[in-house]
Amino acid sequence: MKLTGGLGGLDGFNAALAEIGNGDALAKVLAETAEEIRQRAMVNLADGAPPNSRTGALARSLTVTPSGDGGYIVSTPLDYGWHLEFGSTARPAMPWLTPAADDAQPGLADRASDSLNATIAGAVRCRR
Repeated sequence: MKLTGGLGGLDGFNAALAEIGNGDALAKVLAETAEEIRQRAMVNLADGAPPNSRTGALARSLTVTPSGDGGYIVSTPLDYGWHLEFGSTARPAMPWLTPAADDAQPGLADRASDSLNATIAGAVRCRR
């Protein structure tokens, strides 16, 4: 079993940015946000509070990969990441990835807004 988190459903937004003239702008924003989520999750796993990892293997296993639909996936191949995040019959949930994504959400909105504004401003300058 593989634990995966992602930012998806952005095909329409990507297409709209591409029409404005800079479809790569959102991809950069999403890649930065996915990396921020990975970094925050690593901190969540290493801060000494549950669910801190004794070996650090879970934190080291976190990767960011393109999802194929314009988004990015933060994931781990380690099964116990799933059990820590969502709990099991033997232990309660100790989320570490969801809080990282929640904490990164305002940054995504700010970066996307800044990117869109810059893209629109560039398109307006080009059309004058």
